[in-house]
Amino acid sequence: MTVVSGRQILGARERQEDAFRIIRQDETDPGTDLLILLADGMGGHVGGEIASRIVVEVFEKHCITVSRNPKPADRLVEALEAANAALRERIRREPELAGMGSTLVAAMKLGAKLYWLSVGDSALYLLRDGQLRRLNADHSVYGELVEHVREGRLTQQEAETHPRRNALRSAIIGDRISLVDCNAIALQRRDVILAASDGLETLEDRRILELMTQPDRAEPKAISADLLSAVEAAARPRQDNATVVVYRFDPSAKRAMSTESLFRAGAAATGPALGRAAIAGGVGVIALALVALIYAIGWGGREDVPPVAADGAGGAVAEEAGPGTATVPRAPTAIERDTPQEGTPGAPVEGAPVEGAPAEAEGGVEAGMVPGTGPGTGPEAAPAPVAPEVTPEATVPGRVIAPPAEGAAP
Repeated sequence: MTVVSGRQILGARERQEDAFRIIRQDETDPGTDLLILLADGMGGHVGGEIASRIVVEVFEKHCITVSRNPKPADRLVEALEAANAALRERIRREPELAGMGSTLVAAMKLGAKLYWLSVGDSALYLLRDGQLRRLNADHSVYGELVEHVREGRLTQQEAETHPRRNALRSAIIGDRISLVDCNAIALQRRDVILAASDGLETLEDRRILELMTQPDRAEPKAISADLLSAVEAAARPRQDNATVVVYRFDPSAKRAMSTESLFRAGAAATGPALGRAAIAGGVGVIALALVALIYAIGWGGREDVPPVAADGAGGAVAEEAGPGTATVPRAPTAIERDTPQEGTPGAPVEGAPVEGAPAEAEGGVEAGMVPGTGPGTGPEAAPAPVAPEVTPEATVPGRVIAPPAEGAAP
């Protein structure tokens, strides 16, 4: 039975700026450790296409073959920092790409636990017991507006028609990252995980839930196909690229907690599944030692991250199949997606105040969310999130979408 499937469509756009990866420890084991990456690029011309592919390729390489950190959340953060540095280096080499950036959802399944890290507005959903819930924070202005709707400070209509609702408060742009969401949750039997770019927002939440809970279309391969078919059927004039990755948790596999994992530092590299990772990891250690030596003799300020070529499929359907909510200050800048701005496309612009938004957030910052100082303040990466404690039901942001009661009006 297929347990994970990813697909994407071009929509009404000229270029495919979404990118995704599905990396599995063992192609034949339905309970294998798993890493899902999904990025939505931005930046005009070819910038978004390049940015999303740099992010997923560098993140994958660092997380699997470079990092030796035994803590999953810390490993994800390290991979994010590497991807951000690679983007910065590419922009340095090719200044015409200035302003490009990307969102990211990285979800790592280890045994019966799911760890995730996200930047931007690409979504990570959990379907459990007939209810759909967004797990990760929405780093768009609309995500903030929704909070004001819940608090009674705005109406839903005002949020949906706000002129800056599509602006991002955080993205990977090679500069400091304003907001990072990092958290974890224990998985349960029959859980379904959905990662999606914002192109899926063409569908209402209840429609997404309906498509994911069809009794005769329960496999991830069918769900991913149905979701994107529904997006295409809506035929929006300016339909964005849309990408979905669907994973169904199968706790029955005996090898689900294998110590020989690509995602576990310090594991014994004796099995054939780890052969490639062990070689690549050894090369990575040697490379790091050489970098340290160069730094020691005075070349430490140099950042020679090799450029990553963009090799997108331009809208072709791609598929891989097989077995504390935190309170943070509103970011001082916003990154526009669709509305052209003066200057470089996709560059950070000063964010207009959101009506009803407080000048400062109340309360402190809890583990799992990192406030930054906003893009444009320096080349350093944002402080690393605190590794979350995994509980049977982690506290996560987002509304729950439940099916309507029998006989209720739609």
